[in-house]
Amino acid sequence: MSNQNVATTGIWRDGNSAVVDVRSVKFPMRCLWTNVPVENLTATTLKHVEIHRHGPISSVESRTIQLRIPISDEWKRKRKKSLYVAGKVLLLCGLIIMAIAFVAFCLTPDAKVIPRNHPRVIVPPLAIALGLVLTIIGAAWPSIKGRPGEIDEFVAYIDEPYVSIREVNNDFLSSLPTWQDPRRIT
Repeated sequence: MSNQNVATTGIWRDGNSAVVDVRSVKFPMRCLWTNVPVENLTATTLKHVEIHRHGPISSVESRTIQLRIPISDEWKRKRKKSLYVAGKVLLLCGLIIMAIAFVAFCLTPDAKVIPRNHPRVIVPPLAIALGLVLTIIGAAWPSIKGRPGEIDEFVAYIDEPYVSIREVNNDFLSSLPTWQDPRRIT
C-alpha cells in the first residue's frame, strides 16, 4: 500500500529510519512498521540513553519525549508475542542451567577430598545463582519490556526537536521526503 497522496509534515526518511520533528509532525494514518492503516495514534514514550566515555570517566545521558504515533494492532500483537517468547526462552534457559548445576553439585565429591576453592565446588552454586537470575528475568521480561507505548529499542537518537525512529517499513519510508538536516552548516 502506498502513502503517496497523504499530506505529512514534520517527518522525513533517513536510510531505514524516520526522522520526526516533534513540534510539527503530522503522521499519515499508517503504521510505521507494517504500513497498514490505523484508526488512532498511540501515545508513546520515546527514551534514548547514551553512554559517553572520556577515558576512565563515563557519563550517562537520558532523553525522553512523549509522542503520539501510528502503530497497528497487528504490530502490537506481534511485538507482545515476541516479548513473550523471549521471556520464556530466558526462563527455560535459567531452569536448564539450574537443573544441570544442581545435578553437578550433587555429584561433586565430599569437600574433604577436594579443596573448597576448587572449581568443581565453586562453579555449581554460581551456576545455580545465574540460573535463578535468568529464571526471574525471563518470568518478568514481558512485563518489563512489554508496556504499551514503549518502543525505546526503535529510537536511534533524540536531539530535540528531532527524533529518529529506526526499522521503519520501506513502503512507509518511500512516501516520505528525504531528510535534509536544517541544523547542518553548509
